[in-house]
Amino acid sequence: LWTRKEACMKATGAGFALAPALFRVDLDAPAQRVLLPPHDFAPAGLAVDVLDVAAGDGYAGAVAAAGDGWRVATAEAGDAA
Repeated sequence: LWTRKEACMKATGAGFALAPALFRVDLDAPAQRVLLPPHDFAPAGLAVDVLDVAAGDGYAGAVAAAGDGWRVATAEAGDAA
């Protein structure tokens, strides 16, 4: 839950200026569209897509972005970029 919310907050550029209590993420959906409320960095509000990413045993990872057509590429530590 927290990792998904943090990804959404950072995707807007607002970071912690956007209180995590102001929006909801679905615990059961590994990929989802989240509607963020109006705030200083997005006065009309903003929809972001959030996606869980593998982060290794015992860790949680998520990435969020606004807009369409983006994708996530991952690599193992030590892999060539």
